[in-house]
Amino acid sequence: DARGGRVLAALRKGELDVSRRALSGVEVQDATLEHWQGSLLVRGVSIAQITHRLRHPDQYPQPRDVLSLRVANRQESGHDLFLRLTRSLLITATYDTWHQVRHRVTSASRVDSTAVATRIEEIDHPGTPSETRIRLEESRGFLWRMQSFWRFTAVPEGVIVTCESITLSRPVPFGLGMVSRPIITRVARESMTTAVRAWQAGWAPTRGGQP
Repeated sequence: DARGGRVLAALRKGELDVSRRALSGVEVQDATLEHWQGSLLVRGVSIAQITHRLRHPDQYPQPRDVLSLRVANRQESGHDLFLRLTRSLLITATYDTWHQVRHRVTSASRVDSTAVATRIEEIDHPGTPSETRIRLEESRGFLWRMQSFWRFTAVPEGVIVTCESITLSRPVPFGLGMVSRPIITRVARESMTTAVRAWQAGWAPTRGGQP
């Protein structure tokens, strides 16, 4: 379509495309649902390199909002992933998150990957002797549910990386809506930008090597 052509032309110029998407027919009462999509062109890499990075994320640099990462139950089709994430914009929140990651090679020129958060816990005083996990009912709930859908498509210049992310925040306390909803939206956009841009860096040989 016309928008797709404009986005592709922008990506080939080295631009990043980030946009807010609508989830038709989905309503959440007194909560914030964020649906964002980001795309960029990573030049000079192959689908084989992308696939290796997907299956071995612990061998590559992570976005700056990922404080730590662990991979478990690694299989050809996916793995379990632990991430400690930080979200900061006027306020800062740190979360321990557990994800089920699945990959699918749809063709010689395309790989898809999904990550569904199965557990999210907010951390109080992270990285200090007083660090504790906050009970769900006491959490601020800025990050309550999270799903990411990645598409990697080979083109002559490299690989187009596209991510769609859906996050749900719990109901905002009365009187804070005018403050926290805009903050949550800005954090969601910034997180999308950071996650997609991370694919542009870290392609030098690392432990474990590349195909």
